[in-house]
Amino acid sequence: MAARLESACGGAVIINEEAWEAWMLEVESCRCPWCGEPIEAVLDLSAGDQCYVEDCPVCCRPIVFDLRTDGVDWTLELQREGE
Repeated sequence: MAARLESACGGAVIINEEAWEAWMLEVESCRCPWCGEPIEAVLDLSAGDQCYVEDCPVCCRPIVFDLRTDGVDWTLELQREGE
């Protein structure tokens, strides 16, 4: 499947589905709210607002990821699960 992106200059770019999905992903460096160690979160901006739990790869405690996005701009808040 291909997607057509219109540019502000009037042109268009055709990209395949894999490239489109990669374009909608952001990698955010943050810190675990439990142990304070640096971690990376891969954010899928194409899925809209999301709230999900993942375990810290360092201390294995559950982290709540609260992502708010309109597909372009986004905010991410991390919290300890249960607090």
